[in-house]
Amino acid sequence: LGLPSNGEIRAIPLIESLPAAYRMEEFLHALGPYAAGLNAARWDFKASVFEYYLNDPDSVWPDRFGVDIKTTAFVANIFRRLVAVCLKHNAVPIGGMATALPSRDPEVNEAAAASIRADKVWEANQGFIRGWVAHIFHMKTAADPFKELRGGGWVPSPEMADPDNFPIRIER
Repeated sequence: LGLPSNGEIRAIPLIESLPAAYRMEEFLHALGPYAAGLNAARWDFKASVFEYYLNDPDSVWPDRFGVDIKTTAFVANIFRRLVAVCLKHNAVPIGGMATALPSRDPEVNEAAAASIRADKVWEANQGFIRGWVAHIFHMKTAADPFKELRGGGWVPSPEMADPDNFPIRIER
């Protein structure tokens, strides 16, 4: 492919489906030295959960916009496990994408910034080291919570690095 002989490609798989959540350690193992980390693809992940359980008569799911990573225990636990798997294997846990786009309306931008900040504060406190943004306009808003927490000397606890502390269970 024309890569220099000392070139290296690293991968950060997106955890965007329910089956992928059960195989995070396998992804890192299979990629070996080419694994850089894992990325919490939150919106796609929620859609995958709904797809797998949509027709299950024993499951009742709220509207997808009501399923928030910060307040929905099942989703929060999956992504805490992602962080733990990364920490256990010296990989980089990357938070989800802030999907807001800039608006000409300053009130819309303020609301988006508040939502992005809340998500990124939660992610930083779970051990993610950064997250994505859909537009450069929101980059500083999304980056600040990670910088503030890590800049203050915070490091994840040993408990946060044990995937067994975050089992994946769908409760009925």
